[in-house]
Amino acid sequence: MKKITLILLLLTITFNSYAQLSEDFETQAPTGWTFMETETDDPGWIQTTTRANSGTASFYHSDDDILAESTSWMISPAYTVSADDKLSFFYNNNYSSFSVESGVWISTASGDPIANPTDFTEIFDIDANASEDLWALHEYDLSNFVGQIIYVAFKYRGDYADAVYIDDFSIAPPPSCPDTSALALDAVTNNTATISWTAGGGETAWEYVLQASGTGEPAAGGISTTTNPLTVSGLTGSTAYEIYLRAACDGGDFSAWVSTTFTTLCDVVTAPYSQDFENGGAIPDCMIMSGDEDWIFANSTSFSHIGNAGVIGNSSASGGYFAYVDDSGAHGLGTTLETPLVDVSAATTPTLFFYLLSNNEGYSNVSFSVDVYDGAAWNVGVFTSNTNTSDWEEITIDLSNLPISGPIKARFIVDEDNGTDYYDDVAIDDVRIMDMPSCFAPTDLDLDAVTDTTATISWTAGGTETAWEYVVEAYGSDEPSTGGESTTSNPLTISGLTADTAYDVYVRADCGAGDFSLWAKISFPTECGITDEALSQDFDTAANFDSNCWEVENGGDPNPWVLITDSGNTFWNLSFNTVAHDDYLYSPKFSVVDGVTDAFNFKGWNPNTTWPEVIDVLVVDASDNSLIATLATDLNLPEPDATTGEATTFTYDLSAYEGQDVRIAFYSSTTDQNVARLDDFTLDAFSTLGTATNTLEGFTLYPTIVKEELNFRSQNKVEAITVFNLLGQKVFSGAPNTNNSSINLSKLRPGVYVVKVSAEGKTGSYKIVKE
Repeated sequence: MKKITLILLLLTITFNSYAQLSEDFETQAPTGWTFMETETDDPGWIQTTTRANSGTASFYHSDDDILAESTSWMISPAYTVSADDKLSFFYNNNYSSFSVESGVWISTASGDPIANPTDFTEIFDIDANASEDLWALHEYDLSNFVGQIIYVAFKYRGDYADAVYIDDFSIAPPPSCPDTSALALDAVTNNTATISWTAGGGETAWEYVLQASGTGEPAAGGISTTTNPLTVSGLTGSTAYEIYLRAACDGGDFSAWVSTTFTTLCDVVTAPYSQDFENGGAIPDCMIMSGDEDWIFANSTSFSHIGNAGVIGNSSASGGYFAYVDDSGAHGLGTTLETPLVDVSAATTPTLFFYLLSNNEGYSNVSFSVDVYDGAAWNVGVFTSNTNTSDWEEITIDLSNLPISGPIKARFIVDEDNGTDYYDDVAIDDVRIMDMPSCFAPTDLDLDAVTDTTATISWTAGGTETAWEYVVEAYGSDEPSTGGESTTSNPLTISGLTADTAYDVYVRADCGAGDFSLWAKISFPTECGITDEALSQDFDTAANFDSNCWEVENGGDPNPWVLITDSGNTFWNLSFNTVAHDDYLYSPKFSVVDGVTDAFNFKGWNPNTTWPEVIDVLVVDASDNSLIATLATDLNLPEPDATTGEATTFTYDLSAYEGQDVRIAFYSSTTDQNVARLDDFTLDAFSTLGTATNTLEGFTLYPTIVKEELNFRSQNKVEAITVFNLLGQKVFSGAPNTNNSSINLSKLRPGVYVVKVSAEGKTGSYKIVKE
């Protein structure tokens, strides 16, 4: 009985040892594989998802720059070769011109090429057969190793060389029929795809698996078919798929899987179709790009030639993002942007609308055209333009004369090959495919007036209409999908807005009988409101800084006031100037309220007083920035404290302007100056200066308007009296040690001062005016 058990165990071991060996490298640590490196800083062979022959991952050795040349090995588990076994794997090489040595080695003696290098023999030189950035299949006949235990090792050597990728490793007998080839995607719609292939031999049956893109090679069989080409249906629009196919060989065997990927078209859109490109710079859903240069979806900050198109304040086209082709770089033919299919069967007069803007910058006229697919074929050049439009123009194309037989689509083409790296800027926005409305959209939308809570807009009627609808939305919102609020007013005043907020206002004509024109739009920000509450801004976070409420006025200075960040601290900076200028930095608007905003503080400094920096501190009217008062002239900003690094805090009294709406302005006109820096602006009650809100019982200070002598009378002995100016600087101190006395302030300059009095361990603060 024991002998039988032993024989069965040996048979089991022998059968398992001849099992096939495969590895798709989809797991981080492949079972049974060994990794070795000769240098400790060598990252070795590791998993990556940046490229794969199938599935989502492969193993690779990077081109990292390490300290010394290293040899790195990736070694398979031990495998006993059986008859007809063949070694196969896919490899990919990046930066092959920098390769040192990458190859495939076999050992029949050990699995350690570092300890026993002579045990391994190279069977394939990857460097000599580099497939730059392309996956290539390599197969190796193992008939010389039948019955032997082998180790297969992938070797990489270098310290700053190429990158080598390995995927889909296999040792197995070849299938009884060859693989299919030339798997091609013949046609694709929103819900079907047709593929074809070349049979590997005489087979007439195949299996296929259709699955989500990136799933990887199937682990089991698929659906049988004898049809080539093959159409698969029931797909979802705008979805990425992969299809695997293999030949069905005689005797129940199959060839290896081959695959291709594709993305279905978008589902047909029922008119009206609208694309305003407001998706943050990404390729719009269901639009297709082609040609030798991409369309770009960006706002005007990256489209310098066209200037302010598409941003707040532009009344001709959508705010925010739009599509354009820039004029820089080498260009060829057919830079194309295509819409999805649109069902216009319910439209009486199907029409294509869009805004066009071009700017030739003196190089050449624009070469722009529009083709329209009528359901069966493309109608080429239904619109062409070879002129500089200079500003946004709405283009209207009546499509009713086309032989429309199904869903339609449009493609926009910039087509230039004039032998130069520069041609025209071309931009489009607000593309629409819809029925022609019975009246036209209003034009020339204009912002007549704006406050912190209201805005007045006007427009030119598209025809004879006298009624309109309007919708107020947050800036950057999509075009309204439903109706708005009715009005017969033009101009129209909109109220209830929020201060310092950007809005889109859409307006369309009421054509009557339930029909409306297209929407027109204007974008604008409201003004900053007046605050009567304490305000503190350190400018370090967006939460306490709003650039719309702080205003910079640049009078010819190449380096005006600007926010900069240094060592994690954000502050206002005015840089060195060598030209005449008038630079203003205005605070937010606020009301001067006693005990609330009747004082303000800020930190000011100059990094290097070798070149003195002086500024004026002003109080200006909140309505028009006109001067009310000058609080400081040629204020010399000191360097930060040498020990603490702290900047000087400056404090000013605003109580003389109680009840007024004001702003604080920091002004500079000096040339050849150094740097001015401002931070930590705070509106606060004057009590922060220690004023008359903190008085001593039984103490009287008089007169409050002083020419020379300042007198006091106290029920307790006064130990100390100190006088400060509004910069916080001490200008007088004394220790009278008496109940009644006076101090002489005749040498002080006229202005407002704070007197601090100490008596019996208590302190009081008083405000006086020196004539």
